[in-house]
Amino acid sequence: MTIFKDVVELLRAFGKAHGSANPPASLPIGELSRSAPIRGSSEGEDVVSRISLPPEIWRVIIAFAIRLNGRNAIRLDNPFLPIESSSVDEPGMRQDRATLPLVCRSWRAMTSQIIPEYLMICSIPQLRAIVDKFEECRDGSLLFQGEWVQRIDFQIPEPLTNSPDLIPRLLRRTPNLVIYVNKMGSDYRPETQTPPAVLEALAKYCGPSLRRIEWSYPGEAPAWYDLANLCYHAPNLCTLRLTWIFSYQKSFPKPLELPLLETISLGLIPDPVDSIVQLPRTWDPLLINLAAHPETLPALNRVELDLFPTDLTFFHAHGAKIRMFRTTNWTVPPMLPHALPLLPNLESLILTQSTEYVTLPPAHPTLRRICIAPLMENDIEVPPRMFATAVLVPLESVLLSIDSTKLPRLEEVRLRNRGILVHVLDEPAWLQKWAKRWQFRGVRFCDLQGRSFDEVADPDNDSLLNAVRG
Repeated sequence: MTIFKDVVELLRAFGKAHGSANPPASLPIGELSRSAPIRGSSEGEDVVSRISLPPEIWRVIIAFAIRLNGRNAIRLDNPFLPIESSSVDEPGMRQDRATLPLVCRSWRAMTSQIIPEYLMICSIPQLRAIVDKFEECRDGSLLFQGEWVQRIDFQIPEPLTNSPDLIPRLLRRTPNLVIYVNKMGSDYRPETQTPPAVLEALAKYCGPSLRRIEWSYPGEAPAWYDLANLCYHAPNLCTLRLTWIFSYQKSFPKPLELPLLETISLGLIPDPVDSIVQLPRTWDPLLINLAAHPETLPALNRVELDLFPTDLTFFHAHGAKIRMFRTTNWTVPPMLPHALPLLPNLESLILTQSTEYVTLPPAHPTLRRICIAPLMENDIEVPPRMFATAVLVPLESVLLSIDSTKLPRLEEVRLRNRGILVHVLDEPAWLQKWAKRWQFRGVRFCDLQGRSFDEVADPDNDSLLNAVRG
């Protein structure tokens, strides 16, 4: 492993020596190398040849240095697993991706296959440059770079009014796309419908390869007919994530058969605005539609509902399949005591915490893990006096509700100390109290990384500090 790391450092040194020491702030084609001269190519190849490694090993090393995590993450993050750092945020990653293609021809060939695997497109000029690049690769002498694309995250804040064909043109060149993530438009208000041409292109050119499709921003949403048509042409779909549906006006004539769909995640529907006055405010229409033919979702095992439905038909149809369930404790009362018994094989429950209280059913026979998480994981500063009232008191109520429920298989209660819960670590006496209480029942009480709270130091009861204080 040490030799491997040394080679990676040598590889990065080559990049700095033969590439640009200060790469541009934004790479206009999404960090894809264009046809610029390869500086220092002969010298770079001479130095590389001194290390007797086959090209396959060099490819593994280069991939280790510049490949982004998440390119093939077809499933959503598991809140019961420790958080891993993202390679997107690693220092030097952007510079490595910009400079290593400039070392020599062999490295450029390798990086041209690895860098396009995961595209994050943040502007219209960047999107246009990538489309132009992919459309250049038409004759047999050039590798179709679009064929290497596995994931695309669209994060363009402005509408594509003047260039509506750019995304369909790009999707036409990415036949092996596995993950489509839509973060278009505003991150706080609903604005527009995802153009039908985009979903048609996804269905036509990428349907068989798609495993995860996601709309995770409020700015843009698909209409029900377009979404259903896409799902109909994506038989290998594993994960579907939505924030809202633009319209249910046009129904889809066939039942959706999604034999491999494991996860449905439905977010908190944003408040309507003047431009979208008919915005549906509930997930009931979608869930009732999915409940009409229970046999069409045989692999379903994870459901997330940030806005709890008023109709429990979906749980009657699919409840026995669900192993992991997430909901919010401000939209679920008083439905949760009635819904959980309809999930007889549930093993993991995630409650998104707010200032509201929650009521659980008297018992559940199979529940093994419970996670209490914030709705948003960005750190939020809460004044100490407000924290005690608005966060700690409701949190105590949730834990008391769990404690009073008969859960014979419960093994773990996890607290994701992020967002509004980040300062719970400033309450060591409270944490130790609950850690001991759960320990008495044989249950681990731990933080988001799986560290037990019974190891948290309480400065007010620290024997060494008390001795020093006299």
